[in-house]
Amino acid sequence: MLVLHRFLSLGRRKKIILSLVIIAALNIGFWLLFFLVGTSSILNDDNLAASQKYQQLNYAKLLTEAESSVFGDFSRSEEISSLLAQKRERLNNRNTIALLLLEVRLLAYQREFSQIDELFSVLNLLTLNKNEKSRMYYLQGRIAQASQQYSSAFQYLNFGAQIKKEDLTLENRLNNLILASGLYVETSDFKRALTYVKQAFQLVKESENKQLLCSVYDSLTYIYVHQENYKLLAVEMPKAILSCENANQFMILAILYVDYSFVFLDKKNFVQQEVLLKKALAIYEKYDIETNYQQMRLLLVESFAAQNKWLALDEMLTELTAIFSKQNNFYDLATVLQLQSRKYMRNNDIKNALLMYKKHLGAVDKYEKNLQKNGSNYLATQFSSRINQQSTKLYDLERHQQRMQSDNDVLDTYILVLISLLVLSSISYVFLSVRSSRRLSLIDNKKIDELTNLYNFEAGIDRAYYLLCNRQALPNLNNALLVIDVDGFTGLNDSFGYYDGDKVLELLARRLSGIFKNNGLVLRQHKDVFVVFVAQSDAETLQRLIERTLGCMSGINISEQVINVSLSVGWVQYPSALVTKKEQLYRGVNYANDALQKGKQCAKGQAHQYILNES
Repeated sequence: MLVLHRFLSLGRRKKIILSLVIIAALNIGFWLLFFLVGTSSILNDDNLAASQKYQQLNYAKLLTEAESSVFGDFSRSEEISSLLAQKRERLNNRNTIALLLLEVRLLAYQREFSQIDELFSVLNLLTLNKNEKSRMYYLQGRIAQASQQYSSAFQYLNFGAQIKKEDLTLENRLNNLILASGLYVETSDFKRALTYVKQAFQLVKESENKQLLCSVYDSLTYIYVHQENYKLLAVEMPKAILSCENANQFMILAILYVDYSFVFLDKKNFVQQEVLLKKALAIYEKYDIETNYQQMRLLLVESFAAQNKWLALDEMLTELTAIFSKQNNFYDLATVLQLQSRKYMRNNDIKNALLMYKKHLGAVDKYEKNLQKNGSNYLATQFSSRINQQSTKLYDLERHQQRMQSDNDVLDTYILVLISLLVLSSISYVFLSVRSSRRLSLIDNKKIDELTNLYNFEAGIDRAYYLLCNRQALPNLNNALLVIDVDGFTGLNDSFGYYDGDKVLELLARRLSGIFKNNGLVLRQHKDVFVVFVAQSDAETLQRLIERTLGCMSGINISEQVINVSLSVGWVQYPSALVTKKEQLYRGVNYANDALQKGKQCAKGQAHQYILNES
């Protein structure tokens, strides 16, 4: 009011001048305010752009961390993947693709394959650069390998090989080599597998990437494990473990501990085997990993059993029985139930021992039926890792020790009790009276050869005929029948004794099973003669398998002597359409055997073919 009173008391001229000054000041203030607001808006826009750019950089950094943590801290990788999946709309194209590939990798590690196809469908709609395509082909190949779809896996490997190496990162180039090595291991071409691993080592030398070096060592030990080359495995494994420890790749490290444990299993050093298995389990428990965790526990249980630590097994055996029953994992369930039976036998609880043994046989029967019904898909589910594949070795060893060391009186009591329980059934009584010999195997049920754990001849013929009748014939692929004979086996028995002669046959059975595990069925016909049915192989593959067979027993160690055991092979090849009756398989064996015997008269240690007249 005072300011207004003074303004009104001024003269007219002064009022005009003062009014103009006020208007000018207001104008200047308005324009100054407009300028400041505009500048602020521009600055805010720039800050927003900078913020978004910084955010994208953070996303890329998080994705890199997640990728590197898959085998180091799996839960951290899952956490990052889940976080970024919630912000997917904010990711640019490159980060979106990286996230999808990460999600595929995490799901594959957990064997949740059903969700992966959808992710690959999305990836195929996006524009991928060469490195992203290479990584996608690698993941598709590894998933096909895990599902035992080897033709598809090799197809993806070839897709990746068509991308120029110069356009790929070191990691993607290594991935292609590692995939190739793994696939040739699965097809038992260990020489070629080692070639790819050696190339991978050369590439790693160009970099100081510890994680990549750990992955290459993992591939190398993978070869030696499948070769059962425990001597080289013992040399390379400490270096592999040290490499993965330095790289903090704990998931791979746990698998290495498991693989290393089989070196000590081979030496019957069960104490050291137990130490390594406990290290592997500690890693899985620390990072809360479920994949293969129960199989690791089963291996530890088997190690305890080998050391007669039965008191430590009760709770674990009960838990594993419930878990594998719920999962319908009849392969591992059969092993657990067999251990349960052994435990009761040691406590002289014959009734429960028999009960568990019947359940064991039931699990074996269910496993075989599922295998016949679902084929390789079921096999891939049951043998989801190297752990499952290797665990049978301890099981076989324990069976062998049990057979060789069991007290005859206890065995007699076992058979008598079994007969007394089943004598109520006249059919069972007749069945058991035929099996009265003390050395009859209660496990194999007359289908498995006791020494080699292969199908015997009659059961093998039945199994081969079933497989041929239930397999769709493919063009340009033929079946083959091989008869394999150990040259001079009688002389070998005379020189080293029958015990070492049996060891030679056991070793030959294992190596033949390794060579033909993805291509055929191996069985023992009699004495030192083995028969192999090879299903639907091209001529090149068959020839490679025969060559590997001829050389598979060179340089073996018997009674601390290195000797070369020569093998001769007779074989016949025929299209599956020709096999309509089981008797034709018997004739095929005779043809192959004729070629073998006639060929050996000219030259031993070679393969001789019987030319089949298809007309």
